[in-house]
Amino acid sequence: MGSGMDRIIDDPLAITPSWLEGQLRCIPSFKDLKVTSVETETIGAATGFLSRIARLTPSYGANAPQAPSTLILKVQTNREGFTDVAERLQAFERELGFYKDFAPDLQARLPRIFGGYAEGGKGWILMEDLSSWSQGDQVFGISHDQVKSTLKTMAAVHAGYWQCDQLGLKSWLPRHDFWFHDDLAVTWEAVKESYALRLGEAAVALTDRVGNNYETLIAQLDALPQTLVHGDLRADNLLLSSPASSGSDVIVIDWQTVTRSLACIDLAFLIGGSEPTAERHGHPQDPLRYWHQQLVAHGVCDYTYQQALHHLRLALLICLAVPVVAFRELDGPNFHTAREAQLAECFLFRHTQAALDWSAEIALQD
Repeated sequence: MGSGMDRIIDDPLAITPSWLEGQLRCIPSFKDLKVTSVETETIGAATGFLSRIARLTPSYGANAPQAPSTLILKVQTNREGFTDVAERLQAFERELGFYKDFAPDLQARLPRIFGGYAEGGKGWILMEDLSSWSQGDQVFGISHDQVKSTLKTMAAVHAGYWQCDQLGLKSWLPRHDFWFHDDLAVTWEAVKESYALRLGEAAVALTDRVGNNYETLIAQLDALPQTLVHGDLRADNLLLSSPASSGSDVIVIDWQTVTRSLACIDLAFLIGGSEPTAERHGHPQDPLRYWHQQLVAHGVCDYTYQQALHHLRLALLICLAVPVVAFRELDGPNFHTAREAQLAECFLFRHTQAALDWSAEIALQD
C-alpha cells in the first residue's frame, strides 16, 4: 500500500512499518520514532456495520519507551449494503470531526487518537487500544447500574453542548440525521408478518400509529433543546471496565452517527435497546431521574424533569424505527447469521416494550 496519510486504506492488514512510522511521527513526542516491524490482526467480528477493526502490534527501534505497544486501526466497511449507509451518513467525516472538534473539551474518557483521514463514509482512524476493557454485548444487554454509568458519561456530553451555537457552525455535523430515519411503511408490514403474534396487539397498534405519524414526530425535534447526540448509543458501542454485575465506568465509542438533536434520543436508544426488560423492574424511571440530576449538576438548570419525561416519551416513539430499519438492513427475515437474528429481535422486543412501559403513546396525543 502507499505511504500517504491522506489515502483510503482498503486492507487494514496490509499496513507497513513505514506507514505507521510516518503517522506516529506526526506526534511531537514521537518525532524520532523508528518502527521496525508491525504485526496486524483482525479483532472482534472483523467487519462491523460501518467499519472494520484491526489491531496493530509494532516493534520499535531504540528510545521508544512511551510508544504504544498496540494500536487499533479502524477503516471503512466493505460489507455490501452498508457502504451506502456509511456514505449517506458521512460516517468517517462525523467521527473524525467529533474527535477533533469536541472530544478535547469533554469531561469523558475517550480513546486517544493518533491520526485519521476521511472521505465521507470512507476513511481510517488510528487510535488507542482499549482491549483491556470489556466490550458490551447488545444481545446480552447491560445491567441497570451500567445504564446509569453510561448516562452519567453522556450527561456530561449533553450538558457540555446544551443549546450551544457552536454546533451549528460545524459543516460536518447534521441535525436530526439518524441512521434509522426512514419511511417505515413497507418494512413495518414485513416485520408484522414475522412478529405480530409475538409482539402483541398493544405493541403492534402503537407502532402502526408511529409509522403513520413519523415525520410529524421528527418535525417536533426542531422546537426542542438540542445538543451533541451520539445517535447509536447501545451496548455494542460501550467499553465496560468491570463485570456486568457491578456497573462501573464506561467509555462510549463509535461516534460515526453523532448528530445535533434532542438528548433524550440517546436515552431512548440506550434504555430501549440495551437494557433488558427485567432490569427495569422495580425502578422504571430511575435512569431518567439519574440522568436529569447529572444534567443539572453540570449546570443545565432550565430543564425540568417533567420536560425530560415528555421528551423521552417522544424519543422512544422515534426510536421505534430502530428495530424496523435494522430488520431491513440485516435482510430479515432471512438473516445471514444467528447473531444478526438475535440482534434484530432484541431491538424489536426491547424497544417496543420500553415504549409501552413508559406510556410513550402520551407523546402522540400532543
